[in-house]
Amino acid sequence: MGKILLSNMRIYAEDQIINNGYVLIEGEKIVEVGSQEKMTRTDFVEKIELHHKYSLIPGFIDLHIHGAAGADTMDATKEAIHTLAVSLPQEGTTSFLATTMTSTVQQIEKALINVRKYMETANDPGNAEVLGVHLEGPFISPKKAGAQHQGHILKPNLALFKKWQHLSGGAIKLVTLAPERKGGMELTSYLKQTGVVA
Repeated sequence: MGKILLSNMRIYAEDQIINNGYVLIEGEKIVEVGSQEKMTRTDFVEKIELHHKYSLIPGFIDLHIHGAAGADTMDATKEAIHTLAVSLPQEGTTSFLATTMTSTVQQIEKALINVRKYMETANDPGNAEVLGVHLEGPFISPKKAGAQHQGHILKPNLALFKKWQHLSGGAIKLVTLAPERKGGMELTSYLKQTGVVA
């Protein structure tokens, strides 16, 4: 497959902004990025000159998204997660943590298993990639419940979290919790030890 050169744009890279930049694409991969002044490549089959006001930025990673386009993580269906994955790239989001809500233990478990299965079988190229789960609650403070269901709030529970992490296939990457509640510091310490952000 031939290489395509996109040129004449501002590029927001990891550690710099490249004015009058270019991107060389081969197949579905970006193989080179740089300043047109330093470009020596001529092995592309097509050159697309963009308007100089165009900018290229990395895809966004959404760490806290419950739903989009009428679908929600707590729907606990493959179709719901697929709807998020298909709709998010239209807004520049290329990957996300499917975020749960404070709900019944059974409903949270259904959502976790669903996200695990989706990640194992349906993270398709061209869609936003599900990177894991943001477990928002139920280990929060009743005094700071916000939109979370008060009736399903639980004290931090390490054994329950371990069960959920197992059910999710290790997909829980971020946990919103109230560390000041009984069991909160024990769970927070465990999260840190296992590489989960508290």
